Amino acid sequence: MLSFSTDKQTYAVGETATVVIPKSSSGRALVSIENGSGILRKEWVKTSENDDTEYRFEITEEMNPNFYIFITLLQPHAQTGNDLPIRLYGVRNINVEDKNSKLQPVIQMPGELSPEKEFSVSVSEKTKKPMTYTLAIVDEGLLDLTSFKTPNAWNEFYAREALGVRTWDLFDRVLGANTGMIGPLLSIGGDEALKASSDKVNRFRPVVKFLGPFTVKGGETKTHKIKLPPYVGSVRVMVVAAGNGAYGSAEKTVAVKNALMTLSTLPRVMGPDEEVWLPVNVFAMDKKVKNVQVSVQTNGLLKLQEETSKSVSFDAVGDKIVYFKLKAGNRIGAEQVRITASGGGESASETINIGIRNPNPPVVISQSVLISPNEDAQLTLNPGNVNPTDWAKLELSRIPGVNLNKNLAFLAEYPHGCTEQITSQGFPLLYLGNFVSLSDTEKELTNKKIASVIQILASRQLPDGGFIYWTGQNYASEWVSTYAGHFLVEARNRGYDVPQNVIDRWVRFQQKLAQNWTRTTAYRGYYGISMTELQQAYRLYALALSENTELGAMNRMREIADLDLQAKWRLAAAYALAGKTDVANSLVFNVPDEVGDYSFNNDTYGSPARDKAMIMQTYLLLGNIEKALQLAQDVSQALSSDYISTQTAAFGLSAMAQLAEKMGSGNINVDWTLNGKKMPAVSTPQAFHQVDLKTVPNQSVQLSNKGKGKVYARLTVFTQPLVDTLRPAAGSLRLSVHYLDAAGKPVDVKLLKQGTEFTAVVTVQNSVEQSFTDLALVQIFPSGWEIFNERLTGTQSAAETYNYRDIRDDRVLTYFNLDAGQSATFRVRLQAAYRGSYYLPAVSCQAMYQPREQARTSGMWIEVKE
Repeated sequence: MLSFSTDKQTYAVGETATVVIPKSSSGRALVSIENGSGILRKEWVKTSENDDTEYRFEITEEMNPNFYIFITLLQPHAQTGNDLPIRLYGVRNINVEDKNSKLQPVIQMPGELSPEKEFSVSVSEKTKKPMTYTLAIVDEGLLDLTSFKTPNAWNEFYAREALGVRTWDLFDRVLGANTGMIGPLLSIGGDEALKASSDKVNRFRPVVKFLGPFTVKGGETKTHKIKLPPYVGSVRVMVVAAGNGAYGSAEKTVAVKNALMTLSTLPRVMGPDEEVWLPVNVFAMDKKVKNVQVSVQTNGLLKLQEETSKSVSFDAVGDKIVYFKLKAGNRIGAEQVRITASGGGESASETINIGIRNPNPPVVISQSVLISPNEDAQLTLNPGNVNPTDWAKLELSRIPGVNLNKNLAFLAEYPHGCTEQITSQGFPLLYLGNFVSLSDTEKELTNKKIASVIQILASRQLPDGGFIYWTGQNYASEWVSTYAGHFLVEARNRGYDVPQNVIDRWVRFQQKLAQNWTRTTAYRGYYGISMTELQQAYRLYALALSENTELGAMNRMREIADLDLQAKWRLAAAYALAGKTDVANSLVFNVPDEVGDYSFNNDTYGSPARDKAMIMQTYLLLGNIEKALQLAQDVSQALSSDYISTQTAAFGLSAMAQLAEKMGSGNINVDWTLNGKKMPAVSTPQAFHQVDLKTVPNQSVQLSNKGKGKVYARLTVFTQPLVDTLRPAAGSLRLSVHYLDAAGKPVDVKLLKQGTEFTAVVTVQNSVEQSFTDLALVQIFPSGWEIFNERLTGTQSAAETYNYRDIRDDRVLTYFNLDAGQSATFRVRLQAAYRGSYYLPAVSCQAMYQPREQARTSGMWIEVKE
């Protein structure tokens, strides 16, 4: 190693650099000036055995932002003056500063701002250079969440470059021909620009103003007039500039305050009939503010229970709190609470946005009937109270009923969000047009939902191409990877924008698994039943759908003598997609299409009804519509069940939509009345038709089939009761809920003092000799309680084991597995934060893929006192 030095570590363009090579012998040194892309100059220099050798050169612009000096020193063969190697190497990085590449924006503005009052911001360049810039004013608290630094493009465009020149050792050349050729590769340099990204989460409406771009000429100053919304705190004013290859930035932190200010707070959400005391903290920051009048207004969802205005007096600078009692009505939606204060010639205003939500689970009720030609029928439902979000629909179809609206509502309202369930929400929407004619607004909403599903799935793909089941996991789920990829391929084939790199990575992942699959291979999982053959068959089907058919793997699988029933049918579908219909037909010749019951505790999240829907799809690919119609009866029955999984609903609706698309000629001709009023007759060649109805407490539809074929009719009503009428339930799963104070002693939550910290403890007991996978524990808390997110503070208990936990504004959703005869306990730390009266909803636990297996407690009213 050759150790040499320079007279400086950093130079400016135009300066002369001096390189000092230590004395060694009367040899020669090759000095090479290099950067990230090539050799800038090179020169042979004679070295001395008596004195250090100095080499000088001029710094040029092409050496910016840094360059490397690489020296190869060769000593004479016969020298004996030192014991150093015959050749030595050395390299140094040198930084270059070009003053012309830096801009110095200057911000001129008041040192203190007031909300809702106009102020001026002037921007110029210190050295009078021309530049183009953007101006941003952002809440300092928001920036602190991610430790956001004001961007400076100079650091990016002039970041230190890695050495881009490869240098080979000359050892074989120096020693001569007898030593052989040796050429190890040497690469020097590193990447210093790799930085971890951070996601920004915007919960409330922050103060964010972004203006520009603007351009100023050399020596010019530009002034901007700006007004901030009602806000008290601190903002950062940022200028990011560029021009003629030069870059720079400037920032200034400014306080925003007023002589009179208010600070109020409310829960994140509230529920029907709940009461809360709104605290308004009034700050008098000037002696002239003596008497202040505070008033509160709402849009009507929250109603003031006492006076709408109160007075508060100040003898000196300080703050005082006044309270207003608010009560929610029976309507839900977005509410605005506006607080205004005035006194001493000053005024202040504040707006709080709060959602009035119904914590009770939605209910979809329906009634169906099969109407023969020239027969009449009546459908009647009594949903009771009508809410703004309720709806009612009449469905008429020539195919067995699919309970379309109920199942779409079930998927849309499903509270959990694993990758399988996200995919299931999107799948039926791809085929919705096969069922009904969509309006432009409905098409836009459907397209947005599908695009959202695509975006979420792309974010859950691992680098190897597989898809995770829960956010934060680091390994792929085998079935979910195929299922998500299947959806993405179908979406792409139907014209939706799916990132090609996502598809490509997924294809490589699937091909690797397909090619290396053996019957005994079980992919990573914790399920009682591993349906490995169906996993492979579905993978091959999805690859064939993406036009990446793995015929070799398909043929090897076809040779398995006792292949599973479901795997045979899905493999036949893969052959049909590959254009091998003769092979597909021979594969399922005389194979039954009846699927026996099996445990929901399987690694495909499947059910017999799901598998029948998949077999239906195979029949349709093979053109056997008659057989598909026969199987549709069983699928229709599953879709009309009170308990259904997301997987069954998605495959069932998709299969029935594909059947509707292939239905032949026919017509729906129905006369009908709604609540005694004659309605326009229905006459359509479509296989499925629906009518939107006005929601009323009592729905009655009289139908008369005037056509030649049978008509399946269904009346469906969606409602969300304001009062939870469901009773406590227990079966295979049992729930125990209690609350402990900070000392670990039981506490009665019906009446708590404001500020009390306590813990909700839920124990789930599995009382049967069967394991449960993918259990969902739902805890919805009163609006006046605050949830401590212990993941943020690092105080999460290591004793709790679960697959995933989702912490939201007013609820905690915990997902876990439970072995036979075992129990699991989960804790949530809480605080009684807001004085008032609130409803504590029931705690529930359900097996996501066997919804009949569930347990729940009862809800109750609680109070938080001062």
